[in-house]
Amino acid sequence: HPDEDISSLTAKVEYEIAEQERTALELAELERQMAELERKAKEKATLLIAQTERGIKVFQKYAEVEQDPSWEQVFVEYVGNNQFAIESEDFFFMEEAGQYFDDFMLTYYKDALELDTEEWTSGVEIVVPVAAPAEGEAAPAEGAAAPAEGEAAPAESAESPATEEPAK
Repeated sequence: HPDEDISSLTAKVEYEIAEQERTALELAELERQMAELERKAKEKATLLIAQTERGIKVFQKYAEVEQDPSWEQVFVEYVGNNQFAIESEDFFFMEEAGQYFDDFMLTYYKDALELDTEEWTSGVEIVVPVAAPAEGEAAPAEGAAAPAEGEAAPAESAESPATEEPAK
């Protein structure tokens, strides 16, 4: 019967239209999620940079504390991992790198420095004492930053976070 063919074709066309609308909505939602992840990644990159800079200040502040040199070596690896994560612009990778870095810093405070972790966990500004220049040495110009110890280029194999813990 011809009316059944027309009804069948109409139903098929309506189904295809509905399917295209559903696909367009899904695509719009994916685009929204991607934009949200990009925004979060930019925010996380800023936080990870600040976290890394705080870690560098901690190592500068406690440079005179007697400790196994492997702590600084592992620290440099974590800094490299953070730099690599930031360059990747991957929110989840940055989140993971930041967590590994934070865990390392907590362990560093407890095991290498044998200090309470409050300074790290509180988020307070890490103040690096400025050494008075030795006799005959010129003081650095005001506003000039001393090179940061422990800063390093990203490790060549920064795909996985360092898992070894240095000796006490």
